[in-house]
Amino acid sequence: MPVTTKKYSIQEISRQLAIPASTLRYYEKQGLLQNVHRAGKHRLYTTEHIDRLGAIQCFKKTGMSLKQIKDFFYHEDVTKDSAALVFLLENQCEAVKKQIAELEENKAQVERKLQFYTAKITAQQDSFGWTDFEEAERKEAGKL
Repeated sequence: MPVTTKKYSIQEISRQLAIPASTLRYYEKQGLLQNVHRAGKHRLYTTEHIDRLGAIQCFKKTGMSLKQIKDFFYHEDVTKDSAALVFLLENQCEAVKKQIAELEENKAQVERKLQFYTAKITAQQDSFGWTDFEEAERKEAGKL
């Protein structure tokens, strides 16, 4: 008895993965999704396409461009060039590390502001001398 693979319509994939149908068609046109079968005019996707779309979404979230993603799949599917894949992934990993460092710096700045304004509220409620906080605020502004 032949094994049948479940097929999904473009609407099902769009709903399931929260990817607009127009984006799915664009990915196919760009070669990111291949071997999309049709039943008449309707595209039919497989679990392999779902897996590929999950990888695309993941890579996009890390800041990879569609060209970089296409290059990744080219080396994965066509050339089977593991060295090229490692090179692409190492570069992306470094880019993600840089993004994380920048986010950590931004988080620290937000936390300093939060601490400052929390202290300001406390000082106002406790009737401390506000001039000390105004001086602290000027110093804090110099850190920006």
